[in-house]
Amino acid sequence: MNIKDKVIGISKLLDELDTYYDELPNLLSLYDSKICDLLHIIEIKSLSAPQRCRVIKELHNLRLKRREIKNNMELMRIYKVEQNKLLGQDHRPFLLSDIGKTEKIQNSRVYGYRGYTEEEIKELIGE
Repeated sequence: MNIKDKVIGISKLLDELDTYYDELPNLLSLYDSKICDLLHIIEIKSLSAPQRCRVIKELHNLRLKRREIKNNMELMRIYKVEQNKLLGQDHRPFLLSDIGKTEKIQNSRVYGYRGYTEEEIKELIGE
């Protein structure tokens, strides 16, 4: 086993995580701006049905990417707070457990409508 290579590899991975953590707010801002642009297009432009469909599809894709960024921000906050647990071999499972718990919460979230009732949404989308 080449110890130096292993330490270099670990260092690169940690640097990659730190860089990604620093980029997350800018990525979130970029996707928020793109979403606002599309909402303004819907508001201002007179679009045909196929054009509206393309805009809504893009809006959907951007919202999915934004959710991924928000989830990653939440996981990275846990990592940053508890990264010292990486130093002790006995503590690493606790960090992984905390990340696992957060992922479980993220995957089981249910959105609660703020301005519409469930019935109004079903009527709007034709269910």
